[in-house]
Amino acid sequence: MRALPRRSVASPPCSSTNGAGKSTALKCARSILLPLTGGEIRLLGKDSRKLRAADFRDIGYVADGMALPLWMTVRRFIAYCRPLYPAWDRALEAQLLRDFALPEKTRLRSLSRGQRMKAALLCALAYRPKLVILDEPFSVSTRWRGTSLWGDC
Repeated sequence: MRALPRRSVASPPCSSTNGAGKSTALKCARSILLPLTGGEIRLLGKDSRKLRAADFRDIGYVADGMALPLWMTVRRFIAYCRPLYPAWDRALEAQLLRDFALPEKTRLRSLSRGQRMKAALLCALAYRPKLVILDEPFSVSTRWRGTSLWGDC
């Protein structure tokens, strides 16, 4: 991917031009992919290639098609994620669980794609990260009910 040299490049919420490189840029930012030709991506003031495990506690990430432990129930998935983040907010967890109307006793594999993404989003928000990266976790066909993060998108 080629970005503008010596400039900040940002993709505003709700932007959706296909093939523009948003997912590639986000993967580079999360150090899932490394920039091939140079440059840098900075997250929270740090070069994304130099982020340490502790830095990721300040970054929430949810992406379309991300792997989830489908054998876990919603309740077990949340309990699995909770100890990974010392700043986990149980009150926010409970609020999001209500707002997203997630069935706690249901296995992730039995949920709709949209419900699985809501479970992942809950776990990405409950520790109140400084930065949340969303790479199209909800398709156009997924109906968002109850909670709106950005208004009309």
